[in-house]
Amino acid sequence: QILPYGTPNTLFKEMSNLLRSWMDVYNLENDVPFFKMRSTTSDSAEVGILDKGNFYLSFANEQLISPIVDGEIIFGHDTSMSTPVSFQEHSIDELKQKAQITANKIPVGFSPVAFDLKGDDTFVLRTIIGHANDLEQLNGKV
Repeated sequence: QILPYGTPNTLFKEMSNLLRSWMDVYNLENDVPFFKMRSTTSDSAEVGILDKGNFYLSFANEQLISPIVDGEIIFGHDTSMSTPVSFQEHSIDELKQKAQITANKIPVGFSPVAFDLKGDDTFVLRTIIGHANDLEQLNGKV
């Protein structure tokens, strides 16, 4: 699981089901998901907007990988996330084709890659999880 920027840890521990309703994943079309809350969650009369966010970026052999951010695609009906039921039942290509729900749930980060090594072939997968001040800054650095 990757908690979106703006998720207060103490509130998440006390009210995780409620906080899910503010969580969202942006920028999936650019293969670098940007996790943030849609607005502030403080108990006040004024609602604030958050520009900052956390991101997940994976690449293999210099190629960006389109990630899976919807845990249900990997774990299926196992909401405890202890057994990846869907991953066991479907190929990586099938999982990548499933529609992802990116709002109102706790997002995850998975890099779905299938590869076949032969002889002296090598495969290098790199993943960076970090923070950016805004989406424009993130896309500019990618």
